[in-house]
Amino acid sequence: MTDNQRLKKFHADLFWAVTSPDLMADFTGLSKQDTTIDSITLAPHFTDLKRSLLQQLKIDELPAYLQTPKFRLGVYFEKLWHFMLENYPGVDLLAHNLPVTNNSRTLGEFDFIYYCHNRKRPVHLEVAVKFYLGLESNGDELNGENNWHHWVGPGGKDRLDIKLLRMLNHQCQLSQTPDGQAMLATLGIDNIEAIVQEICLKGYFFYPLSGTCREPVSANQQHLSGFWARLGQLKNPESELHNYQWLILPKMSWFSPECNHDKTQQLSLNMLCEQVNHRFETNPFPIMVQATSDRTQLKGERTSASLRGFIVPDNWQMNVT
Repeated sequence: MTDNQRLKKFHADLFWAVTSPDLMADFTGLSKQDTTIDSITLAPHFTDLKRSLLQQLKIDELPAYLQTPKFRLGVYFEKLWHFMLENYPGVDLLAHNLPVTNNSRTLGEFDFIYYCHNRKRPVHLEVAVKFYLGLESNGDELNGENNWHHWVGPGGKDRLDIKLLRMLNHQCQLSQTPDGQAMLATLGIDNIEAIVQEICLKGYFFYPLSGTCREPVSANQQHLSGFWARLGQLKNPESELHNYQWLILPKMSWFSPECNHDKTQQLSLNMLCEQVNHRFETNPFPIMVQATSDRTQLKGERTSASLRGFIVPDNWQMNVT
């Protein structure tokens, strides 16, 4: 990838990280603690932050902490927000990835602590990006109050309920603990009641290509979405997915869809199935794909900037226990 291509991708991913829809609509009442936790998109400075973002797209070189060739996806997402908070004039970034310890034992970590000039208050921000596949169901078991445990990461272990409850009841509560308050005091934050708690949770919910699946409780109605299917399902000659050309997306291209249209790499659905089948012989991890041709909406599909999907092995199972 050339320097120009890296910059273009960085610009697109930064814009996606900030402006893509939240996965969840509301965190009110979801935490077991008596604290208010809002999305950063509800912050009074967020409109100005997005306006500033458009100006930041004029940068002509990557910051040093983004020049490492490979990151874990979650770390890359954090570094994009690091750049935004470091360069947006409406806030002062006080700390990032700040560990909270007790007798050399790590209790957790503050993703970001920043001072908001609009609110004249310090803010504790936790950020995460997630891609969850919804469990197929033909019954009513997904109509209960909490169906988060039916949404699982492509690896089959990470679940929406585990992530949300950890963010809400552990990560966002660090400022309410004595050890967390001691760490904040080193930054000059002594009035704990003044600190604002925020979450930035972005990503996609992928719905089964066949069968039914209820969206997660409290999901944002504008969340990004796609489909997921077992490899065998795509071999149906009647599938409407034959109307598209496809790209296989490496993990570092899971964010913005704007830089993924390399026409030399596009595949017909039959060719895509052949390549995916070959990959599954040595590595059965689900594969994300994206359509490159002009799209139409699949039945039941939610908001999405492009048609995306996960292809999983025929014997893939979700661990929802």
